[in-house]
Amino acid sequence: NNNYKFNGKKELEGTKNDFGIIKWEDGSKLITKFINSEINGFAIFKNKNDNSEQSIFKGEYMENIPRGYGYYMKNSIKIESDGWYKNNINGLGIEYNEEDDSFYKGEFTDSKKKGLGVFRLNDGTISYGEWEDNKLNGYGVSHYYNESIYAGQYKNNIFHGFGEFLWFDGKYYCGEYNEGVKNGFGIFVWNFDKFDAYFGFLENGKTDGVGVKVDLNNYKICFWREGRKVNVIKHWELDE
Repeated sequence: NNNYKFNGKKELEGTKNDFGIIKWEDGSKLITKFINSEINGFAIFKNKNDNSEQSIFKGEYMENIPRGYGYYMKNSIKIESDGWYKNNINGLGIEYNEEDDSFYKGEFTDSKKKGLGVFRLNDGTISYGEWEDNKLNGYGVSHYYNESIYAGQYKNNIFHGFGEFLWFDGKYYCGEYNEGVKNGFGIFVWNFDKFDAYFGFLENGKTDGVGVKVDLNNYKICFWREGRKVNVIKHWELDE
């Protein structure tokens, strides 16, 4: 708004052409060097809203608009990027949250995580992949703090579609997920050394329907219901 005070030099005709400070009634403040009364170059803007929260932007301006490199801080959030235009980031940027010690480095569109990016949680879990609307959407890979690994499709930060999960203790799943739960056809290996595995359908994370259970000595085609074997359709004993 136009309710502000200016501290600095002015030409006789009122043009600002030097370092100056603009202060607004709500406590917001702008510090920069003016050229022909416009902000062209580095500036610091401290903004206060109706809730007395303060945000700070330090960066480059062109014709009174943030454009280029900038560093933004509000509460526990800090964002750095060379893709600022007006009040948005479009391009590569870094976002750090001091409150939960999380960290994102990647692409932004209209200040939202969109495109390729890497996200790190404070427990050491790292996820990288395709982002949309601030969430993993598309293909991604997550390395968990306990050394488990997921690689596959995401929808709104949840496993959704085809994916593979390798647990830290050696168990392995490869197949379909629906809203974070194993649903559809999949392969589940409990022990690779003993070749203790299941090939078949799952529902709500449990074996359900027709599936093949194998180990080093047996090959069974079975019908399953909610994780329990209902009957054996076919059974072969394998030679050692």
